[in-house]
Amino acid sequence: MHRERVPRGGVAENINQVKMTGKLPDRTRLEGEKIVEVLNEHLRRLGRARDRTERKAAFDALAQAVANADAVGLVLTRFLGGETSAQRIALEVAARLPVPDEQTIERLIPLLELRRFPVSLRLRVAARVLRSLPPYSVLSNQMLRAVIARLTKRKAFERLRLLQSQLPDYPPLNQLTAELAEGLVMDCPRCGARLDREELVTHLWREHRLLLEGDDIRDPWDLIEEWLGKYARTGRAEFLDRSCELAQRVDPEGGLVHVHRLLLAGGLSDEEARANLRSKAIEEQATLCPHCFAVVPDVSDFRPTALSVSRGRIAGRGYAVEVDDRGLANRLSVSAPEQVVYNGPEPGRRWTRRGAVLLKLGPLVLLAFLLALALPPRILPPLAPVALLLLIAVLLYIGTRLTLDPTDEPTERAIGHAWDFLAPRLGRPVVNADEAVFVASLARQSIGVGDPEQREGVLERVGKLTAEAVRYGGAPPEALAWMKRLEAEDAAAQGRDRIAYFANQVGACFAGMLPMRFGEELIASLPVSTIQQGERARLRVLLLARAFEAGLEVLDVQELGRAFPFLGQAYASEDVNGMARLRWLYHIKPQRPWRNAGPASPVLDLARYPSLGGQYLHLRPDLLLFQPMGDDENDPLLGSPILVCEEGVLYGEVLIDDANARIDVRQRSVFQGGGWEMRVGRVTIHCRKDPNPLKRRLQGWMRYLFREFLPQAERVLVRRAPRLLDRLVREKLVNCPECQRPFLAMRGEVGLPFEESDGATTETSAAS
Repeated sequence: MHRERVPRGGVAENINQVKMTGKLPDRTRLEGEKIVEVLNEHLRRLGRARDRTERKAAFDALAQAVANADAVGLVLTRFLGGETSAQRIALEVAARLPVPDEQTIERLIPLLELRRFPVSLRLRVAARVLRSLPPYSVLSNQMLRAVIARLTKRKAFERLRLLQSQLPDYPPLNQLTAELAEGLVMDCPRCGARLDREELVTHLWREHRLLLEGDDIRDPWDLIEEWLGKYARTGRAEFLDRSCELAQRVDPEGGLVHVHRLLLAGGLSDEEARANLRSKAIEEQATLCPHCFAVVPDVSDFRPTALSVSRGRIAGRGYAVEVDDRGLANRLSVSAPEQVVYNGPEPGRRWTRRGAVLLKLGPLVLLAFLLALALPPRILPPLAPVALLLLIAVLLYIGTRLTLDPTDEPTERAIGHAWDFLAPRLGRPVVNADEAVFVASLARQSIGVGDPEQREGVLERVGKLTAEAVRYGGAPPEALAWMKRLEAEDAAAQGRDRIAYFANQVGACFAGMLPMRFGEELIASLPVSTIQQGERARLRVLLLARAFEAGLEVLDVQELGRAFPFLGQAYASEDVNGMARLRWLYHIKPQRPWRNAGPASPVLDLARYPSLGGQYLHLRPDLLLFQPMGDDENDPLLGSPILVCEEGVLYGEVLIDDANARIDVRQRSVFQGGGWEMRVGRVTIHCRKDPNPLKRRLQGWMRYLFREFLPQAERVLVRRAPRLLDRLVREKLVNCPECQRPFLAMRGEVGLPFEESDGATTETSAAS
């Protein structure tokens, strides 16, 4: 995340100096060359470092290599005499490794006074060197003075306090710090308390959450913004480090998020900051303002209330349905908010399995028992009638078990009774929000459960009432989506086409009859794993056909897909070229200009047929035109259809993707087996009949696709319908509570900036 710029010219120059010497003190030429090679490798790694983390790792590796080669003194000597970049490398090495001799320390001391090197680096070097020097020595005194050179008394005190945090038990340092602290008595500007500087710093932070910087009392966030501004201007990572550390002290939980917001809002691109804010938005199910990057709750978030489901019981939103089959007779209780709808025997299933068995078998078993006791053995042996009665009882038991539906689970029956008893009572006179949410939750629980024909009528009625409520804002659009999802699944269970159903429902959103949130939730509720590739391709084509029918253009549909990502994923909104070709096909469909090439059906029509459209779109999702061929039992190749796709013309297993591909036909001799041979590129097709008509068709389709259709399809990319697009996306428009600027909410993502269109629909004629 952090970037720190290190000039490279001086580093390269010093590398060249080392190469040019050829000899190193106290080592053979071979050893010197190895050291130079190691230095070159690590300096190149340092030059390639892209951020602060990589640069720190490169410096660590360089120091480790120098230590392994036992060349600390040699490296420091070489680099201390170089330019600024070489001296910076020397300081980084000295901050990590012990300095070997006093002469080298004397050469390091002047660098500690230079402000062109980061304060944190100079302090780390001073702390490491001072640890190796005896207290009160000449060199230790010189080093301490160099640390505070050309600073005011107050600044010098602050600098030594920073050094104390790294070297807490060094007597000369503690003594010098105490001397500077004498006389630094200041007044608190907030409460007037008179304290020395050290106490004042603690007092300001604990009591007022303020900082003392020099002689100025500063608010932490003002100081953080100032540091971030310096970071933006200079690229020096120390300002960003300070900002992050201080923000986490001020606010341990949200401080880093606030810094990342300020960083991105200032126009700086930082992937770590962006990823951190996105994870925060995902965690809170919120969106990020694209202007100030505030985390804004997504007010449109909706999920059907999960019904409480247990064996034979469903409940939620004040509604409850319970089937009790623990006794001899089934009982059903149905309740709505503040009233009992039904409480009595379960309709259609009076006896439980246990009760039915006992009712039918009990009298026979009892009679067999009485006969065994009552009949005298001299009149009739009791074994025969008793065995007969027990055999009848066994047969009745088997019949009873077979007549009872073992799959009729109590919870499924409870869901069915909810549709029978509760759903018809809803929406009288209109559906309110609570009722809509309950039916949506019930619909979600009913997918794949119950009898679709039994609930078809009531589901259709409640769905229509809910749609009316959605239009005037009386019910959430997402609730209607789950009802329509159940209708689609029930239709599929009865053999109808659910893909066309989904496309028609979303088409109502494109036309402005229903909110786009309804279409987004409807598509989001559909598990992709349940749809095969051909069906997904059909859904894409049908959705785009509905969008074009409503007046949307390709670029509008692309923007709409960004605002509603599940919907955009369904019709591949990022594939602009593919959408442009379908848009051009929609435009020219009434004129059918491809008639000279052959009688073909556009994929927009083919996709309406589940079997045929699904079959060929599964084979080629980029299908544009479909030309069926006549059946020929003697020559099945001549009966294969021609598929005109975005990639090329497909016949059988031969794809012609080159406009200049040659097609040659020749007749085979009797010795070769007779018939005909058609060569397409490197592929040879053997035919029993003359393939010249097929050749002419393929050549016609090649000319039309590559020379007419594909070049002309690019024209639609200049069309826009901004008025219609603004109206469709406006429902996702939110105002940031912090910067008060509007944007389009994107849950878990950075929102999209929203600019009001000028109201004029831009449409350039495709024929121009």
